Amino acid sequence: MGRLLDYEQMLGLITPCAREISASWDDVNLASGDDNYVQKIGNYFLDFHAQLIHRPELSGLVESSGSKANERALKIAKAKTGKSKVLVSNLAHSSIQDAAVGQKDFFVGIGLEPVVVQADPANCFQVDEDDLSAKISKHGKDIAVVVSTYGTTPLGHAENLAIRDSVKQLRKDGAWLHIDAAYGGCYTLFSTLITPTLPLADSYTLDPYKFVGKPGASLLLTDARNLRKGIIPYYEISPLTVDTTLSFGPVVAWIQMIKDYERAGLRELANDCIVEARLAAATLRNAGIKVVYGPKMSVVPVALPSAAAAKYIRENLKQSGFKVGKLHLEGDNYLIDGFRFTVTPRVPEFHKVRELTSTIIKMI
Repeated sequence: MGRLLDYEQMLGLITPCAREISASWDDVNLASGDDNYVQKIGNYFLDFHAQLIHRPELSGLVESSGSKANERALKIAKAKTGKSKVLVSNLAHSSIQDAAVGQKDFFVGIGLEPVVVQADPANCFQVDEDDLSAKISKHGKDIAVVVSTYGTTPLGHAENLAIRDSVKQLRKDGAWLHIDAAYGGCYTLFSTLITPTLPLADSYTLDPYKFVGKPGASLLLTDARNLRKGIIPYYEISPLTVDTTLSFGPVVAWIQMIKDYERAGLRELANDCIVEARLAAATLRNAGIKVVYGPKMSVVPVALPSAAAAKYIRENLKQSGFKVGKLHLEGDNYLIDGFRFTVTPRVPEFHKVRELTSTIIKMI
């Protein structure tokens, strides 16, 4: 069996040209504040994405991953508000709760208690209004930060938590609002098939490499007044990061992709991914297979009768050359197991998506 076609990971396109050009910059340190060229390009990387989300006034930090950007946002929120809890849905990325309470060998723990609101399958997996009201009524005075995800990992959908009236009131009472748009941000903002706006918030996480580029350069965008410049007595550290070592290569890879494709090409890439995902979902539904949601972006989540059935299908797809992800959705009143596949620009040819869809139908 040859190399697996990977429909599990949300990794974007990087061309051989961009990979080759960026490789010579991999050992150049973005954190070096005295390298003027590196700082100029790093600032362009930051400013481009602030413009992309229609918040040009924002500043930010380059982080090694979206998880670290989420962690940083929670730290800032706790310091700013002095409160002790984070309001989040049960579909939010695991990095939110891991950063809040700590996870061995990865997060130390910020000391925020998660207040988890249930997503409702009957309402397109948006948070349940009664549950939201009850949780805010009980914990509202202690909520430091609300996290609303724009492109959830299991479903690829945009939560509307940020625009709920009760959350707007929390913000008026001093709570921080963080938008985790690590996956959904770039797809949404380049595509003409999705409303190209993100809710107004205090901070945003973006992972550009989930669309184009290579991993290693994620963004936390927020007001410059929320950021502390790193001070290291022996080193002139860049204001773009709080790390002392961060490879410049991934930024160069992204720059080259932007240069090669330009906005029109990026728009076409995003649209193609979304169209192919929607076509795949329609084909599966027509064959009697349950697609859990949408897709609105480029994630296709498929439900199966049990976790054992899901594992069986994933293993058989792997033997057929396709790698797909796990799907496990668990709420107070539901449990859904299956698998999901993600159509990204990295997929070699879109006809392979149709081959995957055909293989799934034959297996199920």
